[in-house]
Amino acid sequence: MPKTLTVDELIVGDASGQHLRFTSNELYAHDKNGRPRIHLMIENGGSPYFALHDGNGNARIALGVDVDGSTYLTLYDGNHTPRLELKLDPDDSTPSFTVSDSAGQPLFILGLDHTGKIALAIPGDNHDLVPWVPPFEIVA
Repeated sequence: MPKTLTVDELIVGDASGQHLRFTSNELYAHDKNGRPRIHLMIENGGSPYFALHDGNGNARIALGVDVDGSTYLTLYDGNHTPRLELKLDPDDSTPSFTVSDSAGQPLFILGLDHTGKIALAIPGDNHDLVPWVPPFEIVA
């Protein structure tokens, strides 16, 4: 008969140094300074999330699947501000690529429009995103 151990939290290694921490929905790997470096979890809605942290314990790369089925890969700066995000729409897997400033505000979004053509959007006067077209024409 198999034996089962049930605990709310399990720490493998030195809790103040390098260790793994397991709970019912997440796993953390901590470095020798006790800072989180890897984080894997299942969020409340059942969505998987994976992050890699820098030496200060800040998440710098995150990827996951949202509840709606969209997938994402986000790169953060040292202040945990999202700077680059690649996302796939849950319905038709339309890709989008967002570049943000140091405050996390989008500078532009590159993606596909409803016809499948490449589209670029930039922030408008009301901080909404508006389509952008180069102000010049290419003449052949």
